[in-house]
Amino acid sequence: MRSLKNHLSLIFPLFSIFFAIEFYMILNRVVTNYEKTLANDYTILIVSKNELTIDKIKPYIDISNLKEIDSNLIIDRLKKDKIDLDFDALKTFLPKFYEIKLNHFPSSNELKNIKEKLSSIDGINRVETFSKSHSKIYDLLLFIKKILNFFIIIIGVLSFMLILKQIKVWYLEHKDRMYIMELFGAPLWMRSGVLIKIAIIDTILSILFVDAIFYYFSNLKILQNWINFHLDLFVLLKDSSILLIVGILISFYSITSITLRQEQK
Repeated sequence: MRSLKNHLSLIFPLFSIFFAIEFYMILNRVVTNYEKTLANDYTILIVSKNELTIDKIKPYIDISNLKEIDSNLIIDRLKKDKIDLDFDALKTFLPKFYEIKLNHFPSSNELKNIKEKLSSIDGINRVETFSKSHSKIYDLLLFIKKILNFFIIIIGVLSFMLILKQIKVWYLEHKDRMYIMELFGAPLWMRSGVLIKIAIIDTILSILFVDAIFYYFSNLKILQNWINFHLDLFVLLKDSSILLIVGILISFYSITSITLRQEQK
């Protein structure tokens, strides 16, 4: 029972750290996918008296597509409003309208620069970036990322303190055996072998718990429909390898620092 309690004392903080890291990686993928979706849906409207081409725009901004809006759509809209005009004559005076799609979802500052650069092109009369709606969405994404970073830092610091405390408890339990090994000239890694073994086992168990939880929730239909995200086994194995490296580094650092500190007393 005592051994189980000791294992849980390390598994819990490791689980907290791994859960926060995995949550960050998954949310970062969701946000990145959402940014790609926004980039595909987001368009900039340009009114120009001259004909525009992608080659003419690319020296100024990085765009993925340039599409001319058919002026007949505007004429048809005016006809539906039953406005008394000479539409044939109006068509010859109408400027050209274009839609621009970008290769990425721009920040608010990028959007200002894009508007300035497009406005400087000869022949362009107006550039509409829809900055108000764009800024709200982008600021929300940045806010989510900042909150997540703050959350991970708090969880990481508290969990790391618990890990150091538990490693110290294990060291005190095995200090006599480690002291004898030190007298016989055993290196640090050999003296700390039992602590390293326990830490690796608890690290693997913590990762398995995290994987099981995220794999279960990622396969719930309600979450798939809400965030359009599925965590497949390949991605899960890739994330697990990252968590394993992080866990081993944390454990090795904790064991080494605690062992050296206690031996110097």
